[in-house]
Amino acid sequence: MYMTSLPDNADRTPTALMYSPDSIGLGHMRRNSAIAAGLSKEIPGISNLLLVGSSAGAYFDLPPGTDCIKLPSILKTGRNQWKPKSLNVSLDVARTLRSGLIVETVEAFAPDVFLVDHVPSGLWDELVPALRKVKAEKQGTKLVLGLRDILGAPEEIRSRWEADSIYDLIDEYYDEILIYGNKDIYDAARHYGLASRFADRITYCGFIHFARSQMNRSQARQKLNLDDRLVVTMTAGGGHDAYPIMDFVLQSMTGMSFHGQHFNIITGPLMPENDRNKIETLAAAIGATVIVSTPHVQTHLAASDVIITMGGYNTMMEAAATGVPTIVIPRTGPSAEQRIRAQLFHGKGLARYVDIEYNTGADFLRSFAAAAADSPRREPGLSFDGIANAASALCNTVRAARASRQDNTAGKVAA
Repeated sequence: MYMTSLPDNADRTPTALMYSPDSIGLGHMRRNSAIAAGLSKEIPGISNLLLVGSSAGAYFDLPPGTDCIKLPSILKTGRNQWKPKSLNVSLDVARTLRSGLIVETVEAFAPDVFLVDHVPSGLWDELVPALRKVKAEKQGTKLVLGLRDILGAPEEIRSRWEADSIYDLIDEYYDEILIYGNKDIYDAARHYGLASRFADRITYCGFIHFARSQMNRSQARQKLNLDDRLVVTMTAGGGHDAYPIMDFVLQSMTGMSFHGQHFNIITGPLMPENDRNKIETLAAAIGATVIVSTPHVQTHLAASDVIITMGGYNTMMEAAATGVPTIVIPRTGPSAEQRIRAQLFHGKGLARYVDIEYNTGADFLRSFAAAAADSPRREPGLSFDGIANAASALCNTVRAARASRQDNTAGKVAA
């Protein structure tokens, strides 16, 4: 049965809908899942529904009161270009399926708040019909845009958003903008042309860190049954595009030996099997251990003497929160996001930056030796309250939405 208008849920339990535009990774979904957990603490009994596009589906354990709807998977093939990942259908069919599912979900679920991560219009502009529906029905759903600290090269993002009328779309549809970062570290609103136009809608939440509790080195090693020998951890999030980075590191370390020490390589669940097999061969040659996936990534990081990671938001925050000496190697590709973050953290003394496009294996080894010699651990000096602050902001938004709906219902009854 297809609905033609949004149901009035003023007398139902609170609801939140969250959109994750993942195509090759897990970062957006993981961020929304963490925020959903925080929102559940703020509003016991709330129902959180995640719209996810990753081929891994709901890979992480979902918090209580949370479920997900899996959109047909797509794969990014270039800047603003995607294709169906599994279905043998045309681009138009895949787009229609995804957009239709989103509209139907909005109609049936009637969320108090709809949090959209990273892409204001959705991949392929697939959110636009749902955004129009929400505004046209005037049932009180609040639309919130969530942005990580660094989106890409500022001039490129501003140019693209101007050409695609994204600023106008934000102005028309979005009630609030949450930025998952610290303004004094990177002023995303100013860099991406949001500050002058949307200052009254913007909240800086601080960085998002996923660990439920931060273990110290001794506690983490005890949990993992590790002794006091050197511990190195290399990780790169979901791992779909991690092979070039891991290959560069292991090739640079050819001839070294970590036999008798602890060098763990967490490839991530999305690394293609053929790539993972190559990494396993290189790892075996130097005495490193390959772990495909583990729910204890943060514990491995906290137990480490050296962390090697790509420059993605989630893995960088996890590494930075530990204070462990870290080498960040941004992925290659059209987006400058990871390179900007790596350079920023390097400049603030929070990580060492190595770039496989400009640095050699010898450069990496020098950085590795310096990181391994670092002692004692430094305090990161960053705010990692992003989950709590985002959840608090959304809690206020949910309450405002429900109050508006109650007023709307009362007005209808009086009429």
